[in-house]
Amino acid sequence: MSKTSSIYRILEMIKDLQNGKTLNVDTLAMNYEITDRTIRRDFALIEEIFGDILIHPSNKSYAMVQRNEFQNLINGSELAILKEFLKLGQKTRLNIGDELKQNVKDALLRKSDSVYIFKHKPFEEIFNEKEKFQKLEFAVKHRKEIKYTYQKDDKIKQIVTMPHKIIFIKENFYLAGLKDKQKMLLSRIALIKDIEFTGKEFRKNFDFEEFLDYISSPWAEYHPNFKEKLVEIEIEIEKSQSKYFRLKKFHPSQKIINTNDNGNIRVKFLVTHSEEIIEILKGWIPYVKIIKPKELKKKFFDIAKKFYFDMLD
Repeated sequence: MSKTSSIYRILEMIKDLQNGKTLNVDTLAMNYEITDRTIRRDFALIEEIFGDILIHPSNKSYAMVQRNEFQNLINGSELAILKEFLKLGQKTRLNIGDELKQNVKDALLRKSDSVYIFKHKPFEEIFNEKEKFQKLEFAVKHRKEIKYTYQKDDKIKQIVTMPHKIIFIKENFYLAGLKDKQKMLLSRIALIKDIEFTGKEFRKNFDFEEFLDYISSPWAEYHPNFKEKLVEIEIEIEKSQSKYFRLKKFHPSQKIINTNDNGNIRVKFLVTHSEEIIEILKGWIPYVKIIKPKELKKKFFDIAKKFYFDMLD
């Protein structure tokens, strides 16, 4: 018979679980000198009190899902996106989601009673190009300079680059690299062929990596010390559509700076290239007006005019 009370034993088990330990039924039964059936009842009691917090790395092992690790950081819809990416990584055996602890992955991928169903545009098909992605992953991770053939719009280029990240934008995968330490090359991976290592290694450019965290569009343009060269754009959104800009950020820099007397809102963006914001705002014609800069205002007016006449045709 166990010399330890059941309450003390369960408290010890909870403490170990909270500290990230994986507990084995046979080991616990031996240590506490009780049957494995009793230990399983202990785990059932823990789950009954604390809810669905346990996962099973093996048939006789238990661990705790540290849900607060991710639930306090991202919302439910973002969790759904993360789950889709983990599924993608699992199917392709690529390094997507490698930074997450295994118990967190298990919690996200297992069947649950989630209130979310996440519908999205289809991801770019990569299942038949695992070798290409694995080669690029190796180059990024180990800072290996590469060269490859790139075909776009019937033009074929030979490119040499220092690959820093694989980026997923607009449902497509891109390789973000640097040429001559300051010129960004953003290449659609589906169009990359014949990857070779040049034999050279490079040092990470941390300014460039911070820039990659900042962008949200393939139109982004990199300059060294990029934050000093950002373009400030101010727009006005009609009252009827303003709620969408209050509910969602369409660019990481988006900031509402004023609400007019008529209910229209003024929104400010800081972007690396004007095309970043044009692609976003096209979908809001005729409810959006460019306030500044002037050159962008004229350009967007021409786009809106063409949109209007195309509607009449």
